[in-house]
Amino acid sequence: NLWPKPRGVRGKGGLRPGHAVVLAARPERGKTLFGIEIAGGFLRQGAKVLYIGNEDPVPDLVLRMLSNLSGMTEREMFDNKEQAMERAEAHGYHSAVFIGLSPGTLYEVEAAVRKYDPDVVIVDQMRNLRADTENNTQRLEVVAQELRNIARRHKCVMISMTQVGDSGRNKLVLNDGDIDGSNTGIPGACDVIVMIGSDEEYERADMRMLTLAKNKRGGIHDNFTVSVNRALSRVDQSWREG
Repeated sequence: NLWPKPRGVRGKGGLRPGHAVVLAARPERGKTLFGIEIAGGFLRQGAKVLYIGNEDPVPDLVLRMLSNLSGMTEREMFDNKEQAMERAEAHGYHSAVFIGLSPGTLYEVEAAVRKYDPDVVIVDQMRNLRADTENNTQRLEVVAQELRNIARRHKCVMISMTQVGDSGRNKLVLNDGDIDGSNTGIPGACDVIVMIGSDEEYERADMRMLTLAKNKRGGIHDNFTVSVNRALSRVDQSWREG
């Protein structure tokens, strides 16, 4: 199931190997936070997760995952290293693999998938990956299509992150037309799209509006509000348990 639980319920049966999911949001609105939360959820379910980052340094991503799994802030973890690691390991940290690309190619993504044989791959972010085309729209479409093909070839779930364009600025309910650079090709190359919307009020309250802009796994296209905990890279308990 795609973590957290209510999202899995809306997906009716969860995700299966070969499925592709896209998370989209404006810059600094929580794409990586949701990626860490979703990765942590899969780890808690016993899945092996490969997290590919090409924006944030890998040590930063690892710290955020440890916070998510241990329930401890960075300061608390440094003050109680053994306890933090024990908690994280109890929730599946041993099944997480992090690699960094600069910014990376589709070949490097597939090589990593082939090497680590994960159940779930998270690409943060797809828009940075290089492809054999100079046109940005075409490049994004090629990247989205090939990531989905990699998921099918290697029987894993592919979760990729991308940007929302200016049309989504200070907007709560987003749609696939707000995806920056390729609002047709990317939606056509995935099974589920989760749009992360916010405005100034939501930002001050650490809240986000999630919209299922595409949902081939259940057909439900609704939206709902969640809270985010930046210190723990978590989404609140109502999102986790419904």
